[in-house]
Amino acid sequence: MKKILTLTESELIGMVRRIAEQVNLNDYSAEDFYDVFFQVFRQWISERLGEDSKKYPMSLLLKKYGPEFAEQKGLIHRGSRSEFDSSHYSLEHYGKELVRKSHYTLPSSYKEEKFTEKYAKAIPHFVSMLELPSFINLTFMENEPNRVRVNINVNYDEWLKSPNKYNVSEHRITEKLKKIFEDFGGVDFGNPAHGEVELTYNSYNNDRESEWVKKELNKNIKKAIRELPLGHYLHSIRFKPSSSGGDISLVFKDRAGYDTKRRMTEQSRELLKTLGYGPNLTLDYT
Repeated sequence: MKKILTLTESELIGMVRRIAEQVNLNDYSAEDFYDVFFQVFRQWISERLGEDSKKYPMSLLLKKYGPEFAEQKGLIHRGSRSEFDSSHYSLEHYGKELVRKSHYTLPSSYKEEKFTEKYAKAIPHFVSMLELPSFINLTFMENEPNRVRVNINVNYDEWLKSPNKYNVSEHRITEKLKKIFEDFGGVDFGNPAHGEVELTYNSYNNDRESEWVKKELNKNIKKAIRELPLGHYLHSIRFKPSSSGGDISLVFKDRAGYDTKRRMTEQSRELLKTLGYGPNLTLDYT
């Protein structure tokens, strides 16, 4: 049974802020959180000991006053640990805790202007410079400023029927796009906290691939192959998608000899050609 939780306006705002902080923490490195910890700890120890705090090595101060500091700041210890620990991993963890509990505000160079708005007119032109085939279409999503995701949409049927061999590499397409924006748009890609643009990609739509398998492969291609003169020698027909298109594999019954397999494979390849498929859809036997 589902439970319905009722939140006050202030509780909802607080929850949203905590979620936003958690996401933003991912933009910072371990060194940033070491710095957070030591800045807050030095301020705290200075208020406690005054100028005398400068007389002692940091290792001694951490050993002697670290547990009290953690308790006063309400820090949660790392993992299953129940006591203060000054290892690098724990200091990074404590630094994050200090930020989450609003004892420290991380500096940032976040830009409020969205990448897709700033380059709205340039994006179509820069995409055209990729010279992508007609079966590939790019769309851009930016839910947060300068966190951009490129959707690489592929018309699967058109890809397989293309007369030219083409390997769809989402990574290569994205890297080329970045290079164009860097060279012609002066865009710096990297960490949004550093004032840069984070650009990632989504793979081509697997739903279109599944739709092609369901409507074309299973209903038309497999049926046509089995209706060939030597089709009764087939045990099954398998398909495996790949970055270069797709591979059909004919699995024969034990009584099928080498010559039968060879002729059936050649006939099946010719069939694919008559159905309009090109080199991005291969066929062989196992």
